[in-house]
Amino acid sequence: MVFPAVPARPAETAAGALAVECRDLTVRFMSERRAVTALERVSLTVEEGGFLALIGPSGCGKSTILRVIADIVQPSSGSVRVLGGTSCFR
Repeated sequence: MVFPAVPARPAETAAGALAVECRDLTVRFMSERRAVTALERVSLTVEEGGFLALIGPSGCGKSTILRVIADIVQPSSGSVRVLGGTSCFR
Protein backbone atom coordinates (compact mmCIF):
# COMPACT_ATOMS: atom_id res chain seq x y z
CA MET A 1 0.00 0.00 0.00
CA VAL A 2 1.42 3.41 -0.92
CA PHE A 3 0.57 6.45 1.16
CA PRO A 4 0.80 9.92 -0.40
CA ALA A 5 3.58 12.16 0.84
CA VAL A 6 2.36 14.79 3.29
CA PRO A 7 4.18 18.12 3.54
CA ALA A 8 6.12 18.17 6.78
CA ARG A 9 5.20 20.82 9.33
CA PRO A 10 7.65 22.96 11.30
CA ALA A 11 9.32 21.40 14.34
CA GLU A 12 6.96 23.30 16.64
CA THR A 13 3.28 24.06 16.29
CA ALA A 14 0.93 26.47 18.01
CA ALA A 15 0.01 23.68 20.44
CA GLY A 16 3.64 22.89 21.33
CA ALA A 17 6.64 20.82 20.33
CA LEU A 18 6.41 17.72 18.19
CA ALA A 19 6.93 14.34 19.85
CA VAL A 20 7.50 12.50 16.54
CA GLU A 21 8.22 13.81 13.08
CA CYS A 22 8.83 11.51 10.10
CA ARG A 23 9.70 12.88 6.68
CA ASP A 24 9.68 10.90 3.44
CA LEU A 25 10.39 7.53 5.09
CA THR A 26 11.10 4.69 2.69
CA VAL A 27 11.90 1.16 3.86
CA ARG A 28 12.90 -1.63 1.47
CA PHE A 29 13.74 -5.16 2.53
CA MET A 30 15.63 -7.64 0.40
CA SER A 31 14.20 -11.15 0.20
CA GLU A 32 15.76 -14.11 -1.57
CA ARG A 33 13.71 -13.37 -4.69
CA ARG A 34 13.20 -9.60 -4.80
CA ALA A 35 13.15 -6.25 -3.02
CA VAL A 36 10.02 -5.53 -0.98
CA THR A 37 8.96 -1.93 -0.34
CA ALA A 38 7.34 -1.77 3.10
CA LEU A 39 7.03 2.05 3.26
CA GLU A 40 7.39 4.61 0.51
CA ARG A 41 7.75 8.34 1.21
CA VAL A 42 5.63 8.33 4.37
CA SER A 43 5.50 11.59 6.35
CA LEU A 44 3.70 12.22 9.62
CA THR A 45 3.85 14.35 12.75
CA VAL A 46 2.57 13.76 16.28
CA GLU A 47 2.41 16.67 18.71
CA GLU A 48 3.46 16.28 22.33
CA GLY A 49 0.52 14.79 24.17
CA GLY A 50 -1.06 13.83 20.84
CA PHE A 51 -2.58 10.52 19.85
CA LEU A 52 -1.94 8.46 16.72
CA ALA A 53 -3.70 5.31 15.54
CA LEU A 54 -2.22 3.18 12.76
CA ILE A 55 -4.97 1.22 11.08
CA GLY A 56 -4.71 -0.94 7.98
CA PRO A 57 -4.59 -4.43 6.59
CA SER A 58 -1.87 -6.95 7.32
CA GLY A 59 1.35 -6.13 5.51
CA CYS A 60 0.70 -2.41 4.94
CA GLY A 61 3.66 -1.19 7.07
CA LYS A 62 2.13 -0.42 10.49
CA SER A 63 4.74 -2.34 12.48
CA THR A 64 7.54 -1.21 10.18
CA ILE A 65 6.92 2.48 10.84
CA LEU A 66 6.79 1.83 14.60
CA ARG A 67 10.11 -0.05 14.39
CA VAL A 68 11.67 2.86 12.50
CA ILE A 69 10.45 5.36 15.11
CA ALA A 70 11.79 3.09 17.89
CA ASP A 71 15.17 2.94 16.05
CA ILE A 72 14.94 -0.84 15.62
CA VAL A 73 14.85 -0.72 11.81
CA GLN A 74 16.85 1.75 9.75
CA PRO A 75 14.91 3.17 6.78
CA SER A 76 16.34 3.20 3.28
CA SER A 77 15.78 6.96 3.15
CA GLY A 78 14.04 9.78 5.00
CA SER A 79 14.39 11.29 8.46
CA VAL A 80 12.93 10.78 11.93
CA ARG A 81 12.87 13.13 14.91
CA VAL A 82 11.72 11.84 18.29
CA LEU A 83 11.39 14.32 21.17
CA GLY A 84 13.62 16.85 19.42
CA GLY A 85 16.48 14.45 18.62
CA THR A 86 17.46 14.01 14.99
CA SER A 87 18.15 10.89 12.97
CA CYS A 88 18.64 11.32 9.24
CA PHE A 89 18.93 8.57 6.67
CA ARG A 90 19.63 8.58 2.95
